[in-house]
Amino acid sequence: MKKNRVLLAGVFGAILAVAALLFSATSTSAQSGSPAIVSYQGKVAVDGKPYTGDGYFKFAVVNQAGSVTYWSNDGSSWAGGRPTNSVLLPVVNGLFNGLLGDTSLGGMTQPLNASVFDGTDRYLRVWFSDDGTSFTRLAPDWHITAVPYALQAEEARNADTLDGQHSSAFWGLDGNAGTTPASDFLGTTDGQDLVFRTNNAERMRLDATGRLGIGAVPATGSPLTIRGTGSDSAWLQLVDSAGANQWHLNYMDGGLNFAETAVSDFRLYLEDGGEVGIGTGTPDARLNVQNSTGAVTGRFTNLTPSGRTYAVVGTTTSTSGGTRAGHFHAQGASGVTHAIYAVNSSNSDNSAAGYFNAAGTSGMMTGVWADISSTHGSSAAGFFRNTGEAGFAGWFQGDVLVQGTLTKSAGSFTIDHPLDPANQTLSHSFVESPDMMNVYNGNVVLDRNGEAWVQLPEWF
Repeated sequence: MKKNRVLLAGVFGAILAVAALLFSATSTSAQSGSPAIVSYQGKVAVDGKPYTGDGYFKFAVVNQAGSVTYWSNDGSSWAGGRPTNSVLLPVVNGLFNGLLGDTSLGGMTQPLNASVFDGTDRYLRVWFSDDGTSFTRLAPDWHITAVPYALQAEEARNADTLDGQHSSAFWGLDGNAGTTPASDFLGTTDGQDLVFRTNNAERMRLDATGRLGIGAVPATGSPLTIRGTGSDSAWLQLVDSAGANQWHLNYMDGGLNFAETAVSDFRLYLEDGGEVGIGTGTPDARLNVQNSTGAVTGRFTNLTPSGRTYAVVGTTTSTSGGTRAGHFHAQGASGVTHAIYAVNSSNSDNSAAGYFNAAGTSGMMTGVWADISSTHGSSAAGFFRNTGEAGFAGWFQGDVLVQGTLTKSAGSFTIDHPLDPANQTLSHSFVESPDMMNVYNGNVVLDRNGEAWVQLPEWF
């Protein structure tokens, strides 16, 4: 004979109170503090009599029409259908108690969560069997409703909101993922500055116009303003991959200084008046280069392969006074020093180690002017030497004027041949004499009469 199984009563006193909490809380259980378990009590009668014994139950939370399943005890229910596995509960005099979502129970593998009750259209559907094989759906489905005080839990829906936005809409201090730069950013949306503080003191300010100040309020017209903490403190340090500070940029003695770690001298210094010092913090010219370690203080190289090129060009535009396009001074106290040392390695004609041109149109113009003020020793305003087998230590095309005493070990000169100037020259050696005359000598052989005839060249 078929047994009639009837659900006489169902006590769901806690279910909607907890359901309301689950619905209004966030998805993070640590924030809500509510257990994901709901107690459900009921009474079962078989053939009109309260049932006592093992009861096999299956549970599902569905919509009013029973066509959608939001939760089931083993997660297998679909479209309001019966779950596959059952939960074994003791039944005494028809009474039973079950903890929905308690995964420690056999057959109860799915915990409850807030999304199950994310709506008001929720019903509990129950199936019962006394043998675990033949199940009967207990009717009707139990409408999940709230006890009066549970309605207050609806207010918890907005417990994590600020200005109407949930916590997920705000920037997290522990990192953020999936952000959209156009809408997810750190900053202001009005005309106010963004200020960064440490120890309650302002360290950096990004003003509303985009100017950044580090250690100072951004200056008008400057995209970046940096202020150090001391009179000669570093503004900027450049650190290599090994972690050692190599270069520093700072304000020192009224100027801008580039310094290298563990080096006391100035690598590059820009004085407040515009003078630039390399290797010195007290430049006395527009560019002052000092060297205390190497043999070469300045090197200029022009790598252009052809045409007239210059490694250095000096120009002065002064129209009066003792102006110089270049001034070179060797201050060595001993040894061989050179204010200018020039070498030309070219094998082409008309090449020169130095080229000097006086291009003026009036007055006394000088291509090269050399002075010497030595009071003793073998000093010279100019020294020219040829150590090769050919060539000249000095070559002058044009008149040569010497004001003073000319001292030499010997002399010679070449003139055009008077009778054949286009094809021949005459080479002469000369000696110094107060008389303006040419002296020629030679050996003469006398005849028996003690006489000799001297035949002079035709050009005499």
